[in-house]
Amino acid sequence: MQTAQTLKARRIYISANADVQDALIKIFGDTIIQKTTAIVKSFLDACELTGINAFDEKFTSGEPDEIAHRKLKVIAEALNDGWQPDWDNKSEEKHYPWFYMGSAGAGFRLGGCVFDFDASRVGSRLVFRSRELAMYAATQFLDLYKDYYTA
Repeated sequence: MQTAQTLKARRIYISANADVQDALIKIFGDTIIQKTTAIVKSFLDACELTGINAFDEKFTSGEPDEIAHRKLKVIAEALNDGWQPDWDNKSEEKHYPWFYMGSAGAGFRLGGCVFDFDASRVGSRLVFRSRELAMYAATQFLDLYKDYYTA
């Protein structure tokens, strides 16, 4: 799995020129260019990628919705590969899963949203830089989202 040093290298790789990218691949190997979705399959993976202690008490004690929220923040940070939303940039897309839940069970429909006004229906730490990441998070971590919204 990845180390904190590799995570820093991945973040540099994303915006580097071709020469720097080639050098980083030689140092860290092909894992540096894997899609984040290939790396983050679980909460433990997200913790390892971000350097966060998965066994910290804040992830094991409290109400289920609070624990789920803390875990989802770590997962969003890992999947976003260091990207932070710029809330002053109205043209920057910020995506999040959108769930429709009914009495027969929880289902979901996903979509993206560009925030171009001063309201939000989702916590700012739970947005993703792409629709693909929002959809991945919603399907891969559906149980956490269920705990977050319904526990």
